[in-house]
Amino acid sequence: MREFAASLEGAGTAEEIQAAAFAATRGNGLQAGEFFPTIYAILLGSEKGPRLGAYIEDVGRRQVAEKLESAAVGARGSNGSP
Repeated sequence: MREFAASLEGAGTAEEIQAAAFAATRGNGLQAGEFFPTIYAILLGSEKGPRLGAYIEDVGRRQVAEKLESAAVGARGSNGSP
């Protein structure tokens, strides 16, 4: 999640955002079925939503990155991991 959040600023288009999501998924040994529902739950409170790249482009990369980063920090604190 943090890797994806960090990649948002450099993504120029909705397609590049979408590609960054898949790259973060593969790079961390996750399946899309694990990653995307988690992202949608954080951003929308639902396991499904609109095409992620277009949604993030509309909402704003910085706002989404901050929300994902905050969720990552919160998740890290809740399980006792550093």
